[in-house]
Amino acid sequence: MKRTSVSLILLLAMSTLIVSGGLAFLLYASIDFIIPIRIGGIFGLSVGMIFSWTLYFSLRNRFPRIEKVGDEVKVLRAKNPLPQLIAARVSVVALSITRASALVLGFYVGICLWALTRGAVDYIQDIALLAAIGALLSFAILISGVFLERLCSPPSGDALSKSEQTT
Repeated sequence: MKRTSVSLILLLAMSTLIVSGGLAFLLYASIDFIIPIRIGGIFGLSVGMIFSWTLYFSLRNRFPRIEKVGDEVKVLRAKNPLPQLIAARVSVVALSITRASALVLGFYVGICLWALTRGAVDYIQDIALLAAIGALLSFAILISGVFLERLCSPPSGDALSKSEQTT
């Protein structure tokens, strides 16, 4: 499995930031419509954050790990490893979590930046606050997705060859 690169994460986040910020600007400038940020979306993001971090912490001991002690590299086998099909499904979920949360992060940052440029109107400040909370939650989900991807990817060939040489 190829991990999601930082450049892809930034590309996804920046593209949705531009689209959401531009859409909010056009709708507000042309028909005085504000994209609503609902508390239900923030609640859904918090449930998603709890799910993704719970998935990470519950599975981190079921995958092999690499441990470096000085110049020696050891691959620690999991005591109770996941079946291969379930591990493949978890890796697909990790990729989905990372890429979808990058899109959601860009959306909320775009709305937040738009709302911060609009001035000191009370309801727009509320939208900026909810969008900032949504951006923070989606960033936490993004980080958990990156950790899950690192967890699901097999140890690199260099680490495996060094550990086989020492045993």
